[in-house]
Parts: sequence; structure tokens; C-alpha cells
Amino acid sequence: MNKISIRVLNSINILSIYFACVFDQPLIVKFIFISSFIIYIVVLLNKALMIKRVVLYCMTVACLFSFLLLYGVLVGNELSVALIFIFPLFTLFNIFIYVELSKCYDLNRYIYHYYLASIFVSLKILLLCYFFTNNIMTEYLPIYDSAIESQPSWIALNAGYVRVFVGQAVIIPIGLLFSYYLYGKISYSLFLISFTALLITQTTVLWIIFLFVFGYLICIHYKSFYKYVYLVFALLFFITFIIISYDQLADVILNKTINSSPVKFAQLDIAGKAIAHNLLFGYGLGHIYSNGSYNIEVVILHVLSTTGIVGFLFYLYMLFYWTVISFIYVKNDRLIRVLFLSYTSIVFASFSNPYLIGGNSGLFLIPIIAARYLQIKKVNPYFPCG
Repeated sequence: MNKISIRVLNSINILSIYFACVFDQPLIVKFIFISSFIIYIVVLLNKALMIKRVVLYCMTVACLFSFLLLYGVLVGNELSVALIFIFPLFTLFNIFIYVELSKCYDLNRYIYHYYLASIFVSLKILLLCYFFTNNIMTEYLPIYDSAIESQPSWIALNAGYVRVFVGQAVIIPIGLLFSYYLYGKISYSLFLISFTALLITQTTVLWIIFLFVFGYLICIHYKSFYKYVYLVFALLFFITFIIISYDQLADVILNKTINSSPVKFAQLDIAGKAIAHNLLFGYGLGHIYSNGSYNIEVVILHVLSTTGIVGFLFYLYMLFYWTVISFIYVKNDRLIRVLFLSYTSIVFASFSNPYLIGGNSGLFLIPIIAARYLQIKKVNPYFPCG
């Protein structure tokens, strides 16, 4: 095996973490992915081994979603729109890369970089808010534009308060979990930075996840009586914060509720019509709805409306195969446990926002979970390559 190729692959993979999570540069992310795959092919040509389970999983996913893509095109949906939901699936091929890298490097190396990326995402939100509030370089800021179909990051005013939306903000509570996993202690400085950043995102589901993560960390870090003392202190902190910020929070939540509730009910209606239209396949992958959008915020509704029951089963296999088979190790393996909890938080968040089907916001954890499972299981036999 070529050690230089492995080192280059490792560097490119780490670089991709930051570009995917922190920077809104999809072309660079695609370029990095292609580069990493080219290097991986070089590794294969140097007598690497491909695990059958991984090959069969990726081939199965490719076949299932090729069928959904074909059906979507046959019913008249635009290929370019359908491909928007296919491109993120290429993230799953990182399983091969992480498996190969895990033979030479500890997977904690990549957990550490995702942890750092969560800090940078928080700082990005704080900086964007500061620049917008103080009218600094406003011509370069991603101000919300309704004419743009998909803005990965944007700044707007909600109920008179600055809101900074970042598509990869779901990494912030995960970063808190990764921090504890790596260092064995609760970082209260990270807590304050992350908490402030999530407040500015005004994403309620991420607030809930963050509070659960923080409560969970208190429960596992402190024992017996001290656990309850810290839980009470944490509760008092949040109650005090709510009382002090009640007017602002009430205005933000009320405004979000007024704006989002009709949207959510409309999406329920869309999903219902899709099921009535075609229970098995929905409207087809790449369907553009009457409001001009090709996406529904709630992942379950999106999957059911565009791919029906058949597509829903396909997605279940793709999204949960590795978490289900690795669940038996959750109790005894710390890395599997933290990855499982992190992925669960993404699944929960996807009941409000479409994180789960995004390559950089949901699928990115699956390759690491798979690589760790295969490390523990030591799956054999292999397909020899090269």
C-alpha cells in the first residue's frame, strides 16, 4: 500500500470536513470529494482490500436510487432537479475512504476535526450577526433573498431580531458531544459559544436538541447527588435566561409560529395528496410543487410525497442500515455510542428541517459509523483489488 497516497487521502479528507461544514462552497466540496476518490483509486491499485459488506451496501443503495431517479424522469420530472437528491448520496462512498484510513489512523482524528468544525460554525454565526448588526461589509453578507431557491446560509430579521441561518448548524450540539467524548469533561466555554450561536439561528428544534445533549452530559459526567445539583443549576440558568429574555423569545417564537405553521400544514396537505395520487411512488423524485419548491422541510413528508412507500423503505435502508447493525455495540463502545447519539439528534432535527438527506448535514456520520462498526466486527472476507 502506498503510504504517501494514504497521507494525501487523510489530508484531503480533513480539509473536506471544514469546507463542508464551515464554508458555503459546494463546488470546492465536490472538487475535494472527487480528489479524495481519485486518491482512493490509487490506494486500491496498491493492493487495498474492499469489504464485501460495504460494496453490497453501496451497490444496493445505487440500484435503489437509480430506480427512483428513473421513475422520476419517466413521470415527467426534470432530471436536473431529481439529481439534487442523488448527489448527496455520493457522501456514502466515504465509507470506503474511512475504512481505508482507519487502518492507519485513529478515527478519533476525524471526530476531533468535526469538533473543531462545530466551533468554527458557531463563530461563523456570531461573526455574521456582528457584521450585519454593525453594518460591516454588508455587500458581502449572505442577506436572505427569496428569489434564490436554496441559500445554505442567510441573514434576515425575524420579529425585529437578527436571525442567521446556517445549514450545517446541526453540527453544533454534536460538537458538544464530541468535545465530551474527546476530553471527558463538559466544556462550559464551548457551551456558552454554542448556546449563543444557536439562539441567533432561531432554529427551535436545535435549541431542544442542545438542551437534551447538555442534560445528558451532566447526567453521565456527575454521579449521585452532584448530578442532581448540577441539573438543578442548569435548570435555574435556563429559567433565569427565559425570564430575562422573555419578551424577545416570545416575539421570535410567535413570529416563527405564525409564519411556519401554515407552511407545515400546507406540507401535510401536499404529502396527503401525493399518497392519494400514488401510494407506492408518490409524485416521483424531482417533483416541483405548486409553490415552485422542490423540497419539503419535514424529511418524512418529503420522502413520502416524492417517492411514496417504496422510496420510504429505500430511504430507511440507506439511512439506518449501519446504525441498526451497530446498535449492539452502543453500550460497550464509547465511539459508537457518541456517533449513535449524534445521528439520533440529526434524525430528530429532521422532523423540522431537511438535515437528514443532506450530504454535509446528515449523511456525513454514516461513513464513520460504518468504519467503526467494521473495526469492531473485523468483518471478513474481503474483495481483493488491484
